[in-house]
Amino acid sequence: MITSLTILVIGLLTSLTANPAASTSKNVQVAPPQLPSVEAEAFFERKTTPAGPVYLYNLRLKGTQSDFSGSLPQVDNLILKYRRTERNFKSINGKFQTEVTFIYLAHRLEDKDFIVPAFEVMVNSERVVVPQAKLLALPSEQQDAVRMVWLDWTLPQIPVYAGQGVPFEIRLYRRADVGLTANLAGPELKSEGLSLPVYAGPYTEEQVQIKDVTHSVYTWKGSVTALKSGTHRFQFSFPVVASLPSGRQDPFDLLMGSGFSRGETQELILQTPEQALTVAPLPESGRPEGFSGALGSFSFAAHMASQTLTLGEPVTLTLSIAGQGNLEQILPPDLKLGPAWKQYPPKETLETRDALHLEGKKTFEYILVPLDPAITALPALQWSFFDPQKGAYQQQRLEPMALTVSGAAAVPMARPLAPALGVTGAAEEAPPSAQPQPLPLMLTLGARSATLTPLFCRPGFYGVQGVLLLVWIGLYVRHLKKQRFLKNPRLVHKQKQQKELQRRQKELQQALEANDPAVFFLAACELLCSAVAAATGTQAKTLTLDDVRQHAEALSAEQQHTITLCFQQADHLKYGAAYMSKSKDLKKCYQELIAIIGKF
Repeated sequence: MITSLTILVIGLLTSLTANPAASTSKNVQVAPPQLPSVEAEAFFERKTTPAGPVYLYNLRLKGTQSDFSGSLPQVDNLILKYRRTERNFKSINGKFQTEVTFIYLAHRLEDKDFIVPAFEVMVNSERVVVPQAKLLALPSEQQDAVRMVWLDWTLPQIPVYAGQGVPFEIRLYRRADVGLTANLAGPELKSEGLSLPVYAGPYTEEQVQIKDVTHSVYTWKGSVTALKSGTHRFQFSFPVVASLPSGRQDPFDLLMGSGFSRGETQELILQTPEQALTVAPLPESGRPEGFSGALGSFSFAAHMASQTLTLGEPVTLTLSIAGQGNLEQILPPDLKLGPAWKQYPPKETLETRDALHLEGKKTFEYILVPLDPAITALPALQWSFFDPQKGAYQQQRLEPMALTVSGAAAVPMARPLAPALGVTGAAEEAPPSAQPQPLPLMLTLGARSATLTPLFCRPGFYGVQGVLLLVWIGLYVRHLKKQRFLKNPRLVHKQKQQKELQRRQKELQQALEANDPAVFFLAACELLCSAVAAATGTQAKTLTLDDVRQHAEALSAEQQHTITLCFQQADHLKYGAAYMSKSKDLKKCYQELIAIIGKF
């Protein structure tokens, strides 16, 4: 026992001698190096990927569960779109670790390597540096073999002018072993100088072989209209959800004989390469008079329903414009027929031979009425358009059309008067013997008989009309005031508060008559709050004693004491015994309250 204790003491003395710093550890403290509490890392889910699909960019913060403040750096031709946040809490060898991962969808617009540079973010007032991350492209000879879903399109190489419709064709390629879910109404267009795309109809589907691999091709045909001149950058995008193959087949798929292997599901944003379209303005030089904005290649023709006209009788003139261009935007031609014709607005009809309404015929039917018998021909008609292929204005002229205007329009005859009472059949001239004989002259006029006086000649007629007019004006003015009142929320709210104030005052009077202190003081508090609310435009339910006191600063000390007393008595009656119970005390308090309300 003693030997063991001696050996232990000797060992302790030896260790202190060998490590003198330990004996002075109470006086000298060495601070450990300050390490960051939050560590960051960034990486792409796949390092080597095809150019078409979208991949995941992960920003992981270790040692925290909080979000970061800051933004990701901008990288040309690389789109990073936030997708979700994952938070993890785990224990490794008894040590607890927390981490949060922010996941972004990544899509490359060019076939090259991308680097997201290092950047700084703030986490719980701590500056954290996020390292750079690389996204590598496959060698060019391997890309066609691994492409699964992509978007392609064609645009005719033609000169484009402002207001012109431009056809296009978009194709979506999907490898046979890739599942696809999307809104197949058509891709979206991103551009400021072009109109929204108009599609010819639903997509068409076909199977093609690309390097001995079967692909499904979905094709949309549509057109866009150049809204203004200038250089406009545009791009089509198409969000889809793709089920990419995993390399192993599900036993159920093998049993059913399908070639599809179940794998990873990804949200993709398929996009066409961004391109620039130069839209030229219509030239000012050589613009014909009356040009209405027609663009394309057209023919112009006219047809008259009849070349033999009757003065005053309507006739139909049909103008037809056929060809290829912006048919829907073509306006009716101005005939300029002069005062010899009466012209009515035309009826328009559009007949197209394609779903994009870019090729077909547009007709205008005019109703014309000849007014001058000297008309011998329909004047010459002119119409102009701009041909983008030739880059020049084109004018078409129709020669005068010979016409014949005969006679005058038939005038309907007046209806004959009805025969005299008692006579039937056609009105015939009475024989001479039946002609009435003249009466002898009357030397005396005889007695006068009363005659019928028209209503407007009677006395008081205009007075009654004036009274009715004044009544109508008064009712109309009242209606206008009511409508004006209802459209003013401040006045409506003030009226409601006045009605509420009257109701509270009536309740206070009823409590006084019933000699009920509990109801009286509660009603008094509500009356004071309602009065202050009506004066300030606030809500009575939100007011307190302090608010009422603040509004009653201009009152006398006795009146302010009455206000305080009412609120105190209301609290006493709620939570304890009543203080005032005599009728004369309530009457005096009532009179003071009415005086206070009048001053509010």
